[in-house]
Amino acid sequence: NLGCSGYVFGLAQASTLISTIADGFGVLICGDILSKAIDRNDRGTAMLFGDAFSATVVKYDKKSSPIYFALRSDGSGFNDLTIGSNFFTSEPYRDHTLKMNGLGVFQFALSQVPDLIKELGDFCRLPAAKHDHVFFHQPNQIILNHLIRRLNLAKEKTPFDFDQSGNASG
Repeated sequence: NLGCSGYVFGLAQASTLISTIADGFGVLICGDILSKAIDRNDRGTAMLFGDAFSATVVKYDKKSSPIYFALRSDGSGFNDLTIGSNFFTSEPYRDHTLKMNGLGVFQFALSQVPDLIKELGDFCRLPAAKHDHVFFHQPNQIILNHLIRRLNLAKEKTPFDFDQSGNASG
């Protein structure tokens, strides 16, 4: 499970595969069933995670602008967001509770995401501040406020609707 980056990795894979098929299209389906893993007494996770899914149609159009991705994988903080082993199997219960080191996740986001966004902007020669809008995965308002400030983005260019919809990891 790639957690928060799962959707982006899936979209990159789908885009790559679709680009090899003339007039091809596909559907990227992502989902979480985290209600089984939430400790309702844990204020650090109970209000942040829930069940969700998305379906995204990806279609090849040779007239469209290219889609650029900057992908990284870093397992060094694996203990900052975990679910016990065998969560999706029928094996006897072990600890299947979602556990999060909020400070570790926060520090990772602020240390890695700005550099990744700058790298992508440099590659496609269009820095984030020049885009009409920048859409972030919405883990929480505090992380987003720090990212917006660190990247010198206008707040009105970075929509946030956490109060209207929930958060899914991928």
